[in-house]
Amino acid sequence: MHRFALPILAALFLAASLPHGGPPQGQEPDRARPAPAPADAKTLPPVPEPFVSPVPRLDLPMRFTPRDPLEGFWELRARSIGGKLAPAGRGLLAIGRGHLVVQFHAPGTDPELPLLRAGAYSWQHTGERQLLMLTVLASHFNDAGGKVHIEPVGSVQIRRFELLADGLRVYQGDGGSFLEFVRAE
Repeated sequence: MHRFALPILAALFLAASLPHGGPPQGQEPDRARPAPAPADAKTLPPVPEPFVSPVPRLDLPMRFTPRDPLEGFWELRARSIGGKLAPAGRGLLAIGRGHLVVQFHAPGTDPELPLLRAGAYSWQHTGERQLLMLTVLASHFNDAGGKVHIEPVGSVQIRRFELLADGLRVYQGDGGSFLEFVRAE
């Protein structure tokens, strides 16, 4: 006997013993409408809409509004006090869409006592493009004598920020004092 004959004979025997000559078939559903509810069934309450919590998309404003030319990371390259160049020291300025963070130190009049400043501000342009309104979020600095001053939260400063061909100049008052930065990133 051929080696495939036995399995074929078994399949034919099973098929012949089943009703209608083949494997059982599922009942075809009546696709016209669903089955009716039992006569004594109460109606179901309406299904409420699922609760969907809003998802903040903080990335979307960046897609639709152009970046301000001031935005970015800047590194201190020069410092002027009263119109005269002074040793620059080291410092960074980070400007985002609405926040500005500054951190730097420079030599003071006493070589043992550097001048320090660290601050975080919210910012916006005023009516004049180069003038920015800075609102203090957290800021402190020391004076030439070393005394630390904490700027009051919420206090407002107006500063002139001038974009140069290869940098950014931030003016400090009217006496020719400024900090000059070069784009680091």
